[in-house]
Amino acid sequence: MLKLEDIKIGTEISCRIHSTMIKSAKIQIEKDYVYVCQDLQNGDRCVDCLGYQFSWSVGPVPEKGTNIKNFFRSTDVNDVKLTKIPEWDTEVNV
Repeated sequence: MLKLEDIKIGTEISCRIHSTMIKSAKIQIEKDYVYVCQDLQNGDRCVDCLGYQFSWSVGPVPEKGTNIKNFFRSTDVNDVKLTKIPEWDTEVNV
């Protein structure tokens, strides 16, 4: 089970906002809110859109242990898929 706290700022995703398919987006977390930064749907604005034109507020950061699929399921953002984990987060400590 993937939990929201396992997702880092800048994690690349694809998703659907309402009926619009977003093939390139990133997760942003600011002021205890989760945003999807992307170039197609203008929503609530975060300060740093991570290089994208728009952001979409998903909602407040949920409590620890919340399944990411369940979190997004209760919003306008659907069909969320991780497309790339930030390189700085893929380092393996041996």
